[in-house]
This record gives sequence, structure tokens and C-alpha cells, in this order.
Amino acid sequence: MTTTETTPSMIAAMAAMTEACETFAEWLRREDGSPVYPAGTNRDTPGNEAIWREWYDTNIAICQLAQQQVKAALILAKGGAA
Repeated sequence: MTTTETTPSMIAAMAAMTEACETFAEWLRREDGSPVYPAGTNRDTPGNEAIWREWYDTNIAICQLAQQQVKAALILAKGGAA
């Protein structure tokens, strides 16, 4: 019988992956369920366009952050340094 010991590097990798998953889940919530940008709002005025642009730019930034976090977590999980 073999036992698997949880090492500090494994704990760090799990924490990093959890953070990445939470960031991705935030992106999904914004895309699917509760966007700051109200559905059905026309973008035909400067004010509405600005609201939409802020929502869109934030979603892109969250998605990019999640990707970076996943890559860093995978490096940690494989024994590298993030």
C-alpha cells in the first residue's frame, strides 16, 4: 500500500488552481447570469455605449486573468515555480 503525502508545493498548486477557478467562475457569472450591462439596453447613445464598453473591457480582463492564473497553477502543479 502506498500513501500520498500532501506537500507544501501541492498545497500551493491547489490554492493557485482554486483562485483561477474562482476567477473563471466570476467571468461566467458576468457572461451568463448577472451582467452589469442590462440586457436589451441599446448601445445607440454615448452613455449606453460607455456602460457596455466598461462591462466588456472588464469581462475581457477577467478572462485574461483566469488564463494567466491557470497557466501559473499548472506550472506549480508540475513542480515548477510560478
